[in-house]
Amino acid sequence: MKYLTHSLLLLIVAISAAACNFNKQSAGTLLGGATGALVGSQFGGGKGQIVATAAGTLLGAYVGQSIGASLDKADKLALRNMTSQALNSVDDGQTKKWKVQQGANKGLQSVTVQPVNSFYDRVEAAYCREFQQTIIVDGQEARAYGTACRQNDGAWKIKQERNI
Repeated sequence: MKYLTHSLLLLIVAISAAACNFNKQSAGTLLGGATGALVGSQFGGGKGQIVATAAGTLLGAYVGQSIGASLDKADKLALRNMTSQALNSVDDGQTKKWKVQQGANKGLQSVTVQPVNSFYDRVEAAYCREFQQTIIVDGQEARAYGTACRQNDGAWKIKQERNI
């Protein structure tokens, strides 16, 4: 019971801390660790319960950190929309840049898209564009190069993308 009380207290502290403008990775680590501690404390007795609580904390923190480090669905949708908008509106060699509004959890912070080559792909039977993209996520820059082709409905489908 004592470990359950400590685990619940840790969970409350982690949730409170995560609400104080932590980035997604930090919040994921805290919440994962707290949840793992809570689950781990339910197993074993005595020293076994301590080991289970510690193992649950470490495993939960690792899983939570991994999940928090990635872009969430909203970030990925925003990135896809921004890329499509740039491919629709910017000439080859020009750049379109967005600064993303920050909520309680930092994630996608800015996006820059530059179409570099437009062509007609006979295999795809579609108008395609090669592009370079730079994104800032939690202060870290990532660059990619890709090719997207316009579908019959006007939407862009990314054929390939690789980090540079």
